[in-house]
Amino acid sequence: ILASNEDAKSLELTGTPAFFVIGPDGETTRMFGAQPFETFENIFEKELKK
Repeated sequence: ILASNEDAKSLELTGTPAFFVIGPDGETTRMFGAQPFETFENIFEKELKK
């Protein structure tokens, strides 16, 4: 549990669930907490256009 807490701190996690979308350019979009489908859809569409 302590190791998990340290991992979370190092990734600057502020809540659960946590999602990281890494685009083709290596840019990371972070999302915390419950998100509606449209949020994921918008991020994926943006990344696919790159």
